Amino acid sequence: MTRTQRVVCASFSFLLAWVVFPQGTRAGEDWLPISPEDLALKDNAKQPGADAMVVYREVNVDAKEASVNNYLRIKIFTQTGGTAG
Repeated sequence: MTRTQRVVCASFSFLLAWVVFPQGTRAGEDWLPISPEDLALKDNAKQPGADAMVVYREVNVDAKEASVNNYLRIKIFTQTGGTAG
């Protein structure tokens, strides 16, 4: 592969990633207020003993822009519930 071909390929890859993975909003910019009920939760009523639970989920699909925005609010009950994996 020539240098020009590598530059064109890298530029195309960057542009594709920029289009496919649009820039997100800054943290806290679009966050909804947390209710006192959510703050007071100590356990998941539907699954007692759970490490964490989703307390709010909103999914917005924009077919025109070909994007999906997931907004999740979770309540973490234990240290294990806060680890990714």
